[in-house]
Amino acid sequence: MVHYVKFEVYLPTRFEDSVKSHKSISDLCALGIIASVLSSISLIMSSLAVQNILIWWDDKKPHDYAGPGVIGLAPRNVKSSNYFFAPWNLLSIAFILA
Repeated sequence: MVHYVKFEVYLPTRFEDSVKSHKSISDLCALGIIASVLSSISLIMSSLAVQNILIWWDDKKPHDYAGPGVIGLAPRNVKSSNYFFAPWNLLSIAFILA
């Protein structure tokens, strides 16, 4: 036996209901933007921390060391700003712009 679920769509009929629904949509958009900004700040700060660790490791690494690096895939030029254009840093900015 198949049971069907009925979905109802609420369409505001009065002006007050329309204003309330637009306000809640605006609130959700603002919440998403705030979450994206906070995420991008934390990701940029972690990128700075990783960059500082890589710079410190390049200065302190023994000359005869042949082991693995500090992180998995490090950028070739540690002191460049290309490290900040990683996909995980740009994703939150894309959400803000959308």
